[in-house]
Amino acid sequence: MIILCKLILAYFCIENLMDEMGSLKNNTCGITYLLVLLMIVISGCLDKPETDISAERIYTSYVLTYDEENDQTFARTIFSADTRAGWRQELTGSAKITCNGVELRYNEEQDEYLIIFDGFESLGQFIYDDKLGDSYINTVELELIGYPSGLDSIKITEDFELQWVGETLKENEYVSLSFEEESLGVVGLYQENEVGANSITVPRTELVKLGLGSIKIRLAWEKYSETDVHPGSGGEILASTVLQPFDVVIY
Repeated sequence: MIILCKLILAYFCIENLMDEMGSLKNNTCGITYLLVLLMIVISGCLDKPETDISAERIYTSYVLTYDEENDQTFARTIFSADTRAGWRQELTGSAKITCNGVELRYNEEQDEYLIIFDGFESLGQFIYDDKLGDSYINTVELELIGYPSGLDSIKITEDFELQWVGETLKENEYVSLSFEEESLGVVGLYQENEVGANSITVPRTELVKLGLGSIKIRLAWEKYSETDVHPGSGGEILASTVLQPFDVVIY
């Protein structure tokens, strides 16, 4: 909202400057002055990032993801100012973040803290020690689901129900089923989040859109929740397991 107001203000300033430019077109000094003023107005539209904020304003996002295709578990933590959408923060002073006893390292390219474990880590214990010496412990658990045996084809003339191998859905849990093509990537994505569900259904009308032939499907389990223990601004937990793609034929 602040940026929008600044842009509106800049618009009217520019309109006024354009009128002034008309009367000063033969005055080189006047034109130079107006151009400099225009640059100042535009630069004022851009908010500067906040860095090294107080520990009480930190918002924490803990992410634990198992990638079955590469058999790796990714532990990530993102620190933001006040909310998830706030300016991302790099820890300062003695502050640090660990998962299962291993310190996460700052990934400058992604603006996050990351550590990669080989294999499946069913549980990740994140410990955030802030620069004031306070510790916040949050535990993230993963569910491992699987494809049903004997699945190799999908009939296009009827709804397709896939019953996954694993636990039924609990509150704040989701299972997604994506259809993927080599050259196009994801061409269809469907999700189930009803508590107690153990299957996901793709309507026949959606299968028709995908067309006949060979295609890859991929299952993923996800859970979102708020942190149990956090600084003043709160936090969130994101857990997911992503299975390797599976070849089927739509006929």
